[in-house]
Amino acid sequence: MEESILMMRDGIRPNIIANEYNKMYKIALEKIKTKYAVNVLETNAVPTLTTKIQIDRSYLLSLAKTTLQTRLDRYSAKEFAEICVQATEHIYQGATVESMRNEHDRQKSKIHIVGQSDLETSIQLINGIVIEQGVRDINMPMHLQSCKILLIDEPLELTDAKTTLHASKMEFSSAKERVELVQSEREVIDRKVQKIIQSGSNVLLSLEAIDAISLSRLANAGIIALRHVSKQVSSSVMEATGAKIVRSIMSQEFIFGFADQVHVQEHEENLFYTYLTGVKNARICTILVKGPTHHTVRASYNAVQNTLSVLRNTFEDCMLVPGGGSLEMSLAADVRKIDTSDLFETRIKEAFASALENGVPLALCQNSGFSVYQVLSEWKVKCQEDSLYALDLYHPTGAFIDPKKCGIWDSARVKLQALVLGIETCSVLLKIDCIAKAGDLRKHSVVVPIQENKKQWKYNRYRPGLDNPGKWSKREKEKVQKSEDRFYSEEERERRKKIEKFSTVENNDAKRVEKLKHATREEAQRQRLREAGYGYEIDPFQ
Repeated sequence: MEESILMMRDGIRPNIIANEYNKMYKIALEKIKTKYAVNVLETNAVPTLTTKIQIDRSYLLSLAKTTLQTRLDRYSAKEFAEICVQATEHIYQGATVESMRNEHDRQKSKIHIVGQSDLETSIQLINGIVIEQGVRDINMPMHLQSCKILLIDEPLELTDAKTTLHASKMEFSSAKERVELVQSEREVIDRKVQKIIQSGSNVLLSLEAIDAISLSRLANAGIIALRHVSKQVSSSVMEATGAKIVRSIMSQEFIFGFADQVHVQEHEENLFYTYLTGVKNARICTILVKGPTHHTVRASYNAVQNTLSVLRNTFEDCMLVPGGGSLEMSLAADVRKIDTSDLFETRIKEAFASALENGVPLALCQNSGFSVYQVLSEWKVKCQEDSLYALDLYHPTGAFIDPKKCGIWDSARVKLQALVLGIETCSVLLKIDCIAKAGDLRKHSVVVPIQENKKQWKYNRYRPGLDNPGKWSKREKEKVQKSEDRFYSEEERERRKKIEKFSTVENNDAKRVEKLKHATREEAQRQRLREAGYGYEIDPFQ
């Protein structure tokens, strides 16, 4: 934008600058797709919607390490990268591109992330679901196998009279009536619990409350019962195990879910985690992120979430590009090699190349502590050799390495989107400048002169009937001519402007009317500009 402002000051129209930037963008986009993008499929085939995705594991590990090392140290990044690649391979390997882009299938394929506090930072992959809840009765079993899971959305506790809808209308003539009501309600709850026990279910997940008496009966029957389960957890359990929520225990048929093992583990005092493994849907897994402090767990959580998103993009695109700033520097060198015919195109080319170099490469040089201008100048010279070079941040003075050999990769989608957004933002700003620079349309409009009758006097519009020889005498005509010439002279115009400038301020109603007229004129001006072809339209995705 800085170079664009300088070119606009030199008299170049903003829409012309935006069109040239769009041409450079299309050239850079073609270079990325044909020269720098790498197909990561094991068969090196051109991916289609029906292609089964089988990605080389080495590319995934390198991409995960590159992404994680921006947030974690290199030793933790290596451990975290292995787990993230295992999770994505477990979920996405063997799927088709069409199913990856399908929103319904995307909701079924989930990788959950759960944070835990521990003495050291670590990560663990669970092929199932982890629920951040545990048992509430000491007699309940902590481990079960071949589990039948039941989901209910109905409370198993006595109704609180203070919170019921008709609490104000409940009146009792004696304490005996109140006791009878409680006993009858208790009998209804006991029948519900007895039906759950007789159904053969050994794991119960309830979205509502379960009182202590019901928990005790379920524990004596060898059932693991969790209460107040969130809707997000219940939806994940339904997708993973095949269970359906029962909203009326006495009248609705039970549809169970199945899991090989359900294990409840006490992590800290009064802090339990329930693990459901061996589930029916194998495309759901959980990553446990552990750390000594809340800040460490949150940082690791965000790093893993970002890495999983990048890996998923790779499975959808089947394409990677070199990272470490090498792509931007090589693109800038290719843009500078384009032949130009005039000075304006040369300036556009140099501005586009400088914008590429001032992004990721400049940030790497500044954050690494190297001499920015010295390293950037050496980097430019290296990229003139038509080879890829990335900056080695672990070298004391800043050496250059081959990103492909060192395994430094970036997501192709991220690079393309950054390029598209940069060009689109610049084009929108230049479009605004083009509208502001256009000014008043009346000054640029072409006025077709009206061919007047030669006998018609030029002051006829101000004094009708001057051509009539019987109405005005020659002396009267000369007097009118002098007064009109004097009224429309430059001196009189300037005098009238000064009088209008220093006249009394108009009232608020008149000002609002004038503002409305001005807005209407501006909108009409924009419409005429678009119809006359002064505007422009740029689609950076073509």
